[in-house]
Amino acid sequence: MIVQRPKNETKVYLSVGSLETPKFGEQQNMVRGARLLAEKINAVDSSHLILNFKTIEGASHAIAFPTTAIHGLDWIHANTNPH
Repeated sequence: MIVQRPKNETKVYLSVGSLETPKFGEQQNMVRGARLLAEKINAVDSSHLILNFKTIEGASHAIAFPTTAIHGLDWIHANTNPH
């Protein structure tokens, strides 16, 4: 697989609920999958790539999704002020 390194600052917010596993009704272990994805992103040799990976404790998929959306948008836009 060819990995293209970003030329500009690229922020990636990745999170998963700690209960997103088959034990709690998921079809697959999304916690393990998210960790593997985070490892692959961290392996990209680029000073322009910024990863923020979080596990949301006690959260199922239904809770993790809206929490991720709010936290992710806040983090991505935290230093962006168009005025």
